[in-house]
Amino acid sequence: MAAYDLILFDLDGTLTDPKEGITKSVQYALAKHGIHVEDRGSLIPFIGPPLLDSFRHFYGFDEGQARQAVADYREYFAVTGMYENAVFPGIPALFEDLTAAGKQLAVATSKPTVFAKQILSHFGLDGYFTHIVGSNLDGTRCVKGEVVAAALELFPEVDRRCVIMVGDREHDIIGAKANGIASLAVAYGYGSLEELEAAGADQIAGSIDAIAPLLAYPVLQSILPSGEGQVVIGTVPAPFAFAVLSARVLADAVDGANGEIAKAQGGDADIRIIPRHRADTVSFEVNVSADRCQPLWPVVAEALSRLHADLPAIKREAERLERSCRK
Repeated sequence: MAAYDLILFDLDGTLTDPKEGITKSVQYALAKHGIHVEDRGSLIPFIGPPLLDSFRHFYGFDEGQARQAVADYREYFAVTGMYENAVFPGIPALFEDLTAAGKQLAVATSKPTVFAKQILSHFGLDGYFTHIVGSNLDGTRCVKGEVVAAALELFPEVDRRCVIMVGDREHDIIGAKANGIASLAVAYGYGSLEELEAAGADQIAGSIDAIAPLLAYPVLQSILPSGEGQVVIGTVPAPFAFAVLSARVLADAVDGANGEIAKAQGGDADIRIIPRHRADTVSFEVNVSADRCQPLWPVVAEALSRLHADLPAIKREAERLERSCRK
């Protein structure tokens, strides 16, 4: 797996929570068209997609009405709405860690570039980014694939295999795929887990704390919070016959490290490894308590990488065991 040298971040729902400002701006614009919406929660779907598309899709506006609604939206947003916003806790620390590791960061958002720059500057985050790329005020370059393409053009020296897009909506995943780069979906934003999985995200982070390990270990598919802690999910392309044997190899590696971690931290560490089979892929759910996660990420990643490398040998062993059972 390639190490990521360039990380593109979406803005709304990924770095900041813009719900108040965006929904109030939409509410203001709709009122100008004689549509009075009391429940701003019903306007949350406007967060993420291009505004023109949202006014057309959700309220049936024609092209002219939608463009006027966007202009009305910006009357409120440019003065007040953009500041009715908050940085998600943990984002500045994530940027510190990534830049300290030598990663290049950029923003690729469907929000107009001028507003994105103002928001990031307001929160003191603009200095982390080599480039901030968004849509144009005239409505062009609002499709996420076009925004990502424009951002990539600013980094001609970076191999696309070493670039990943991080975002909270299906548009971010689709935009990444359109440009041949990897995608990491964040499930704490405004896209549902079902939406992100259906879009085909390469990785899914259930929290901001999960972003860094997923970027560091691309072999890990998901790190999602559960009622019992964190579920780290990795996959191995293998028929079901491999599942038990592969799980045993993974369990041996993780349990060995777990014993050392538990001994060092004092107390018992509860780790369960659950193989699940779908089509020609075995998923391994590694359920660990939250306070045990950090030291186990590299261990699980290494074990999964070894499984990928050892598949031919595991297949031969699985076939041998199957023949033995038939005798």
